[in-house]
Amino acid sequence: MEKRLGILIVSISEILYTNVSRGLFERDKLIYSFLIATSIKRQSKAIDEAVWNLLLRGPTVFTSKEAEARPESPDHDVLSLIPWDTLYSAELRAAGQFAGICQHVVDNWGAWRDWSQQEEPYGVPVPGEYQENLSLFDKLILLKCLRPELVQQSMAKFIIGELGQYYVEPPATNMEIMYQGLDTYVPMIFVLSQGADPTSLLQKFAYEKEFNERIDYISLGQGQGPKAVKLIDAATAEGRWVMLQNCHLARSWMPALEKVVLGFQEAEDIHPDFRLYLTSMPADYFPVSVLQNSVKLTTEPPRGIRANLKRSYANLTQEDIEDCTKPEIWRKLLFGFAFFHAVIQERRKFGPIGWNIRYEFNDSDLDTSQTMLKLFLDSQDEIPWDALLFITGHINYGGRVTDDNDRRCLLTCLERYCQPDALKDMYKYSPSGIYFAPADGKIESYREYIDQMPLTDNPEIFGLHDNANIKYET
Repeated sequence: MEKRLGILIVSISEILYTNVSRGLFERDKLIYSFLIATSIKRQSKAIDEAVWNLLLRGPTVFTSKEAEARPESPDHDVLSLIPWDTLYSAELRAAGQFAGICQHVVDNWGAWRDWSQQEEPYGVPVPGEYQENLSLFDKLILLKCLRPELVQQSMAKFIIGELGQYYVEPPATNMEIMYQGLDTYVPMIFVLSQGADPTSLLQKFAYEKEFNERIDYISLGQGQGPKAVKLIDAATAEGRWVMLQNCHLARSWMPALEKVVLGFQEAEDIHPDFRLYLTSMPADYFPVSVLQNSVKLTTEPPRGIRANLKRSYANLTQEDIEDCTKPEIWRKLLFGFAFFHAVIQERRKFGPIGWNIRYEFNDSDLDTSQTMLKLFLDSQDEIPWDALLFITGHINYGGRVTDDNDRRCLLTCLERYCQPDALKDMYKYSPSGIYFAPADGKIESYREYIDQMPLTDNPEIFGLHDNANIKYET
């Protein structure tokens, strides 16, 4: 019974996490995982409520006697008033594991300062007996006091330590998996982010299902509601798919949409092949009942080079990477273009250090570039490097770029992945060689290479200094 319950707990937790996280934006997924991990630990009393409150709210109020007994901070630049008060609060409210820590920090400041200045202090032993006394969660309090910019990055390591890698790196979702959760009554909602367009994703899936001739699209807006109802009525009778785009633009029609979707449950003559797809930006007037009774998928680039590449390769098949007259060159450059796409997406997180203006590059830019690449390779004996650079850099991606320096930066990045040397095995994408072109092989070999890439990106892959990462984390 215990073994069976253990298996059920793991399985149910993963299913819940997967279903919920694919409907969340990237910025919220880590918090969701962290809440799962901490809720389990708090329920079992493994996390002290006082320490939990310290992480969320900072230092507590001291009595006059407690304030008088507080030692002086050993370094006001590193441990200013609030961080030092937070550490002193931990000593007072969670004396079991933090007993005497403030005085220990004062007496051994050199060791503590060295620990705090490590590149990743969370994985380095803590000075003194506190290495044994403090749990993985307690160490987050130390980071909150000494290296607050690393708390979020270390939350991911805490989650891995408690729940496993799965909860910081959800499996790539493809349309086939999502389709299994749909039926005639359950619509699918693509939750849009700026610049995202899932239409091509659905078109490709419809083609694979041989449904491309039986799918209707309508972009909602002024006066489009009645037309949408007619389309849905016809589709439910004939077994077609309907995609209602930009539901957030039809605020006044949302109650009617709710009525239509709820009506599916009572209808007796719906064709079993009928499916409804909706796209919408987050909006507080979107019908809650439709949200609750639907499969949700956010459409935005994942966070990190590795996650970006996983998503790009999740939608490719072995046939896709062989479908060219120069298959080996096609596979090499296909990976290079996907890597370039991930790099310019991730540069955005650095703000003005990454791009002077934030551009909404999206999957359609990569799809178009890969289509043009295949066309050039199929139609010409020699690889037209200059034409590839121009079409990809100036037109496909450069069409969005309005700043001259950003355009120069984008083309410089592209030249690293679109050149004759990029066809060599082990061609280095970064000076250290952490990122390199994998050996040619089957689709699984590329996916295995992506899986072993670092979880956190080193700024060198973006051509940036380590200080850029410190600024981003802060």
